[in-house]
Amino acid sequence: MSDDKLLEVYDEYMALTDKLLGNKATALEVAPIMIRLGLEIYKTVMSEEDYNRMVDYIADNRDQIQNLKEYLPEIH
Repeated sequence: MSDDKLLEVYDEYMALTDKLLGNKATALEVAPIMIRLGLEIYKTVMSEEDYNRMVDYIADNRDQIQNLKEYLPEIH
């Protein structure tokens, strides 16, 4: 996937997230669904070894995750 395509998908997903947070749901309702769906997609398309390595990498780098309040001020 090209960088332009990835950015397009990211922007579209952020727009949906912003819409959900602004109108229908709280951050604590949206985030678990996003995480679960993402992990389910990864588990479907990756080998078990690669999936486990990725999940371990995410856990090991949890301090690198950004705070989205700058982009989505409605998150509390």
